[in-house]
Amino acid sequence: MNSQSVKSLNQYKSVVQTRDDIIKAHGGDLRVKSKEGKGTEMIIFLPIVV
Repeated sequence: MNSQSVKSLNQYKSVVQTRDDIIKAHGGDLRVKSKEGKGTEMIIFLPIVV
């Protein structure tokens, strides 16, 4: 893994962690699935407020 890959991975982790904190603060959940060569899927679950 080169230095650019490491930098990109660290930035990605930071963004995901920040969003996960915001989602959890609202009672939700963030699930991330990643497959090499296929991409990354992010699923956000938020409660329904009625």
